[in-house]
Amino acid sequence: EDAKSLHPTVVDKAVQLSPGATAVAPYLDAEAIVAIAVKEGCTAVHPGYGFLSENEHFARLCGEKGIKFVGPDADTIDLFGDKTK
Repeated sequence: EDAKSLHPTVVDKAVQLSPGATAVAPYLDAEAIVAIAVKEGCTAVHPGYGFLSENEHFARLCGEKGIKFVGPDADTIDLFGDKTK
């Protein structure tokens, strides 16, 4: 459970994504995460590892809302995900 981990205690502010939701579902909800980032005035999102870190839609959505996605741009993520290109 992230609430008991180190990272929420060393940031300026931590926001619970979806109170009462299952452990994984909130980390896959790109729209909800970006909406929270916009509401909180975030200028960048670091996706960590797994979950949305390799999600082209999430990276593109961040860019559309003026939030820097800390990682490859959406087109690069899309290219990496398609092994036939």
